[in-house]
Amino acid sequence: MKPKKAVTNVSQNCLVVAGAGSGKTRVLTQRIIWLISQKNYSPLSILAVTFTNKAANEIKSRLSESLNLNIQNLWVGTFHGICYRILRQHFLAAKLDKNFQIIDSEDQIRLIKRILKLNSIDENFISPKQYVNYINRKKDSSIRSKDIVDKDFSEKGYKHIYQLYEEYCNKSSLVDFGELILKTKEILESNDEISKYYKNNFKEILVDEFQDTNKIQYELIKLFSSKQNSVFAVGDDDQSIYGWRGAVSTNMNTFQKEFQDLTLVRLEQNYRSTSNILNAANHLIKNNDDRLGKNLWTSDKSGEPIKYFIAYNDYEEAEFVIEK
Repeated sequence: MKPKKAVTNVSQNCLVVAGAGSGKTRVLTQRIIWLISQKNYSPLSILAVTFTNKAANEIKSRLSESLNLNIQNLWVGTFHGICYRILRQHFLAAKLDKNFQIIDSEDQIRLIKRILKLNSIDENFISPKQYVNYINRKKDSSIRSKDIVDKDFSEKGYKHIYQLYEEYCNKSSLVDFGELILKTKEILESNDEISKYYKNNFKEILVDEFQDTNKIQYELIKLFSSKQNSVFAVGDDDQSIYGWRGAVSTNMNTFQKEFQDLTLVRLEQNYRSTSNILNAANHLIKNNDDRLGKNLWTSDKSGEPIKYFIAYNDYEEAEFVIEK
């Protein structure tokens, strides 16, 4: 069975291309259980990264039930959660106060409003939310304000606010979500001692929903990896829906090209849908560009024929869905 092939993979790196409803998170969890129970890995030598706290808690719960583990100190969490933990341990290297504060998107907007007011800048021209979105996009691409080249007047204005925002956050030891990852990346790049510590500590790095990683998250995975450890990535490039948030679905293709001694495993059996639905979906999605390719199938019956409805506008579409 292909799930077993993925779980027991012995090559240095593994990319699991798993279709919708094929049990992606289950495979990742079973992989961790196998590493601990069969390969005698220390639970603390495994880093598992997810995209939601719910998924992280689900993995921890399964590990606790299967292995009777104390899940308190496991390195299982979201990118932000993992980076928060690292920065708490290495706050001096990150040039932060020991008790640095995390700020969310609403805090960011309030801070930008304060900066605009202090500098007599009209917020009706460019809204605080637009500035926040700009700053977050730059951080997701590993770009500091000092790295930005002024292309036009608008870019110059955004860059100026980004600079003021960075200065205020540094002075007050405030860290937004993008900064959690960016600062972690920077200390791993600049501090050999810290970099070697994590590369030696993590024997395997597992990443769930790999298609949703953005530029800086992919770079972070590379910084954790080395010739002495392994990366196990699970994802579905056909399910990449967060491009608007900076996700780079081609990271899966890039991973396959950049990581040596890699096994590619396709999980194509679907446990959710009927064959009528899967056949239509396969026929449609095969037209996507830059995909690794797979063909979903199910052992279930054909099911009801697919019905389609053409709406003239979004309101008519919504009404149809409500009626059904």
